[in-house]
Amino acid sequence: MTNIENTFSEKQKLTARYAKAMGHPVRIYILELLSQQACCYSGDLSDVLPIAKSTLSQHLKELKSAGLIQGTIESPKIKYCLNRENWVFARELFKNFLFRWVITKLGAFPVKRGRVDRSAYKKVFGLAKKDEIIVLFPEGTRGRGKKIVTLHKGAVKLIFKMSLPVIPIVIEGTEKALPRGQKMIRLSKIKVYVGNPLKINKESIFYEELTKKMNDLFKERST
Repeated sequence: MTNIENTFSEKQKLTARYAKAMGHPVRIYILELLSQQACCYSGDLSDVLPIAKSTLSQHLKELKSAGLIQGTIESPKIKYCLNRENWVFARELFKNFLFRWVITKLGAFPVKRGRVDRSAYKKVFGLAKKDEIIVLFPEGTRGRGKKIVTLHKGAVKLIFKMSLPVIPIVIEGTEKALPRGQKMIRLSKIKVYVGNPLKINKESIFYEELTKKMNDLFKERST
């Protein structure tokens, strides 16, 4: 019989471990409080939170067992703080997990780069047959400034092969809302420009025309 523990990756096990440890508002409060501390906390949180010392002790034990805090959590020498390395890692795990959950619920799905992704092609054509609205990002990444970066030819070919009306759309400001290399989204103004449907029947010129139309859209709407 296969050991079920061998089924899960270390990342999945850590996610479950941290989720269990953080599964109570009191523990979230403690973690947020410690994240604001410049040094270790040596007070008695039962004086701040309306809970018994024994209950507080149990919450702290769960957080320490999960590796989210470190130090001495029992009196008389109370002195503990965040395990910042694990805390940062836990935040990243949940941020990525929640992001994937949200975009999946919105109907998004990834396309593998660098090779033909047959499952994505099948998914897109299946949606097209149902007359669904399909949004593709042929750049595959955030651009910089008011200029379209090189479009992925596979994505452009897919758009043409669907033989559907193509409405070019460009988005301005995403590079400021989420700069390259940054993990947190910033408050920033984002503009969306929508062009007229394209009517191009020749595949040989579709790539160049789509790129030109998207760049022209930037110029026309941002002037």
